[in-house]
Amino acid sequence: MSNRESKLLKNKLRHVVSLSPFFKKLLNDKSLHLNPDILEKSPKVSNQLIKLASKNIDEEDFNEHLRRCRRQLLLEIIVRDLSTMGSLGEVLTAITAFAETAILASVEYHKSRLEKLYGIPKDSVGRALDLHVIGMGKLGGSELNVSSDVDLIFLYPEDGRTDGQEAIENKLFFKLLALKVVDSLQKRTSFGLVFRVDTRLRPFGLDGPYVASFKFLNDYFYHEATPWDRLAWVKARPVCGSRVDDLRKIVRPFVFRKYFDFSVIDDLKYLHTNIQKKLGWGRQKRNIKLGFGGIREIEFIVQVIQLARGGYKTELRGTNTLSNLEVIETLGLLNKTAVEELTEAYIFLRNLEHRLMYLEDKQTQLLPLLWHNKKRIAASMNFTNYGSFKKALFRVQKKVNQHFRTAFWREDFDSESDDLVLELSVGKELPRDASSALRLLGFKKERDVITSVRDFRAGTKYREITEKNKKLVDLVIVRSMRICAKENNADGLFISIIRLLERICRRESYLTLMIERPIVLKRVIKIADASFWGIEFLAKYPILMADLESTSFDDDVNFSALQKQIENDLKVHEGDVEAKMNVLRHYKNSYTLKILNRDLRREMPVENVSDLLSSLADCILSALLKECWHDLKNRKTDFPSFAIIGYGKLGSKEIGYMSDLDIIFLYRGDDSDDFSLYANLAKRLCGWLRATTSFGALYEVDLQLRPHGAFGVLVTSIDVFEEYLANDAWMWEYQALTKARAIAGDKAICEDFEMLRKKVLAKPRQHEVVVHEIIPMRERMISGLKTPKDKFDIKNSRGGLIDVEFCIQALILCNAHKFPEFADNIGNLALLELAAKNNLIPEHTAKLAAQSYRYYRKLQHAARLSGEADALVDQILVEKNISAVKQLMKCIF
Repeated sequence: MSNRESKLLKNKLRHVVSLSPFFKKLLNDKSLHLNPDILEKSPKVSNQLIKLASKNIDEEDFNEHLRRCRRQLLLEIIVRDLSTMGSLGEVLTAITAFAETAILASVEYHKSRLEKLYGIPKDSVGRALDLHVIGMGKLGGSELNVSSDVDLIFLYPEDGRTDGQEAIENKLFFKLLALKVVDSLQKRTSFGLVFRVDTRLRPFGLDGPYVASFKFLNDYFYHEATPWDRLAWVKARPVCGSRVDDLRKIVRPFVFRKYFDFSVIDDLKYLHTNIQKKLGWGRQKRNIKLGFGGIREIEFIVQVIQLARGGYKTELRGTNTLSNLEVIETLGLLNKTAVEELTEAYIFLRNLEHRLMYLEDKQTQLLPLLWHNKKRIAASMNFTNYGSFKKALFRVQKKVNQHFRTAFWREDFDSESDDLVLELSVGKELPRDASSALRLLGFKKERDVITSVRDFRAGTKYREITEKNKKLVDLVIVRSMRICAKENNADGLFISIIRLLERICRRESYLTLMIERPIVLKRVIKIADASFWGIEFLAKYPILMADLESTSFDDDVNFSALQKQIENDLKVHEGDVEAKMNVLRHYKNSYTLKILNRDLRREMPVENVSDLLSSLADCILSALLKECWHDLKNRKTDFPSFAIIGYGKLGSKEIGYMSDLDIIFLYRGDDSDDFSLYANLAKRLCGWLRATTSFGALYEVDLQLRPHGAFGVLVTSIDVFEEYLANDAWMWEYQALTKARAIAGDKAICEDFEMLRKKVLAKPRQHEVVVHEIIPMRERMISGLKTPKDKFDIKNSRGGLIDVEFCIQALILCNAHKFPEFADNIGNLALLELAAKNNLIPEHTAKLAAQSYRYYRKLQHAARLSGEADALVDQILVEKNISAVKQLMKCIF
């Protein structure tokens, strides 16, 4: 070390000594050594402790070595932290790593000695068992303080006995082991202690067994656990043990509910209120962890989001606070500003917490009372005086508390509104005051509104729900009244919300969500106002309400990100077929709602909506193909020589919200084994697509367009398919081919299919032959149509959508050999433009036909959103469009 570096280190040490009396004691400890390069290198936790555990040394010497290692680590951490050379992350990582190493070493050391006395604990089939140590709290989150205690729970997999000559029950063996481990960690000697150990988070707390079996834990979760247990176990992380996967299967369903659970908000409110009462006002002001705007409020914000959504958002199952905040921002559950402010506050408060502990190596979160310690804290936080420090601290705490109150506390509705609901529901006659109040709000048919509320509350569904849910329902009704009253169709809109409540009134989580998150209720009402189908979709899958809160709900749809999310979530549920099915269905429903939101906001034409829905189907089919192939036991390769081909609306990227999928399956293979393999794959794909779970079905599938239709085999080799198109296909199959495209699967097969498609479409055909086959087919379709008088079926009537499509298909089949670009699947509007450009039809005719086609699709889309099965309009409203399409037909047929 140069003189300059030595002088710098001495100056740093003098500065650190002035800030930390505890560091001064460490520096004077002759058994400790401060590396000269400490300012350049972050502290490392050596694995020597693990090696030491296997040596034959005295227990007192082992414990003493643990304590010396801790003191050495603290010496290095404090000098780097207070000299601003280290970061909060460095401190948390080093302390957590040391705690894990110390626990592992202690378990190994004492386990080997107990096994010599009693033998190895075994399960019912003779397998050796381990002690499982679960880190809770800050240890579980990998964010331990420098003077923190460690929250531990001790578990073992199964009851039984050890196999030694002096055999004992497994429960006793592991209890003895746990007691020894705790003694090694927290027994105070002349070298202090390693960590204080808190085991009160175990089942039943201090009244429960010191060490519990997995079965005991599972029974406790099902029958005795409290909301506090869920809050505690959300931070749980195994430190050691060989059957961690078995343990996770027990813990995850308890902590993370299957769907989402916003009822947890009230539980955490209650816990927070109790903490504040126990602290008292004086200690609240001084406590930077539990008091106003403290660390606990940041943790509660994160944990309520985890507990509410972690059941189906697997990204939220982490245990680290800062990492979870990043995930929360990515998922759009808090906006960027909120996450940045909470992150900065957390780092500020945790740094302050460490500086409080550096004073005397005590676990404290209380601001100091003594003036000289106040000066030390201000200086260690880089403030010139304590007053400026306190102002900065208050600003941080105020921001945290604002975010906390936003996350947890909502003002209830005024008593006048509550009285109004009560009057609406129980009054025998039409209440005069209620009618006036509704008119003032903006309702025009107040009798219908009052009747809908009264009938709902008198009905069986409402009467059978809990008193708590009734209060929640009433609050939703009042809030809905106020929001609906501002819309043009206030009366009908409010009644549709009542119908929604009839279907979800038993689900406390959904009701709580609409009350605690006003943006959710507003978006629900917006959807109900714009689309009957949309509100029915939401009522059918109310779990989607959780998506309405996300700050990213209005963002553009990112299908590459969706693909990765699906693949990651499918891996999490490996071995659970139903869970995997629900992952795919949830993402399909969630992104359908996201597309619907953009659609209802009139951000894009119907063609773009169809593009997005088609891309969503592509994404789902691609993920599904990978998953089904992965699950086939007799597969020989990592990737199948297999492709999914889309026809119809899927092929032309024109699918709607309720469209089924027209698909066929192609493969490349040489023998019957390949056929059987890919036939099984196709059956599995269809099964997964059609199967109905609580999340619904993925898509209805139509396979009629495969070679030979319903009489054909489920999968076709690409060579046989080519032969079929050349020799056996009908004209309508060539028409269908004009809209086909490869969706997912083997790249070579997809490319071969596209080349084959273009080759077949470019085959020279006589115009008279094409027309001779297409016109009779169209006439048969018209003859079977039953449309009410003076009504026009947008899709099927003469001069409607199908006629436009038949005209374009005829253009392709008759002209692709002269104009190869006609074989490109570029969409009907672009093909009309291309036909005019090549003088196949008059430009004016093409333009009017394109306008009519776009208008028809818009009307059809609006009808679907309104919940109409058939898109029928008054014929007089579309006479010009019918005429334009008929003119196109004259030009072609």
